[in-house]
Amino acid sequence: MRLTDAFGRFHEKIALTALSEERVNRAWGRLHDHLRTAYGLPDTHIFIQGSYANDTAVRPADSGGEYDLDLVCLCAAQDADAEATIEGLAEVLRRDADLAARIEPNESGRPCVRLRYADDPQGFGFHVDIVPARGIDPAGVVEVPMRGLEDWRASAPYPFTAWCREQPEAFRRVVRFLKRWRDVHGDGSIASITLQVLAAETLAATAGSDAEALLGTLRGMRERLAASPESAPVIPNPVLPTENLGDRWKDDDYGRFRVELEEAVELAAAALAAAESERSHELWRELLGEDFPASSEDPGGGEGGPPAMPPPPDVPDRRQLAPEDERYG
Repeated sequence: MRLTDAFGRFHEKIALTALSEERVNRAWGRLHDHLRTAYGLPDTHIFIQGSYANDTAVRPADSGGEYDLDLVCLCAAQDADAEATIEGLAEVLRRDADLAARIEPNESGRPCVRLRYADDPQGFGFHVDIVPARGIDPAGVVEVPMRGLEDWRASAPYPFTAWCREQPEAFRRVVRFLKRWRDVHGDGSIASITLQVLAAETLAATAGSDAEALLGTLRGMRERLAASPESAPVIPNPVLPTENLGDRWKDDDYGRFRVELEEAVELAAAALAAAESERSHELWRELLGEDFPASSEDPGGGEGGPPAMPPPPDVPDRRQLAPEDERYG
């Protein structure tokens, strides 16, 4: 069954809450002001990338999970060493006592500086990863440190965000469902950027409900990967075609993801075909986790109509810009 009402309430539950967005915005605003002043940068040279900027973020699947915010700071000189740039960025952040207390030791060679924030009243903490970059145009291709800090690699975070936000609303909804499925069944088996690109390539955009869109996309992903059973196929970054996202997908993780994907297709197909509402609820919960409403929580039940897509915002999106109407301190 399509269980349209249940999917609508599930989507509301896994999307970021107003409280979480407020905390993220406050952290973002303070960091933007500090970095802009410290480096003497234009506003546009410090921006958000990743799920929050792309409007595909989801709440953590359990109380041990975290939100994350990814920032890019175009602060590195063209001849700068990657490791030295990371160390320099940490020193700049240490000039603020509050930010200094949040810095995590970079023991794993992560290509960023990570700041840790405390749990909110809902029980979720979050962290901010600040990635230094070198380049001229923040809206174009820049270079960011490789993991391990041995060198730099090309990246296009701002164009990728623009690409994500050009996709239909069904894309954002299906990506959020897929992220929750991944977090419940196979956290770490696929990177978010790869999941988003595969979802866009295989999106069942004409489906009449969330349930049908999710199943159609899962089937499309399975078909897309079937021709490459042992290792990831070529998956070009849509805004940086020279980057093959499949190169970053380890064979073990890829194999695990394909097993999980096959199971997901079977579960979703059975859930959609189920004749009884209670059984359909059970199967969707097995696929998507306990945040999906139980049958007793869904008074509507049944098939329902097409998904209730939220209207587009009536103001321009400002996620890439630091808020101007609040004080941070």
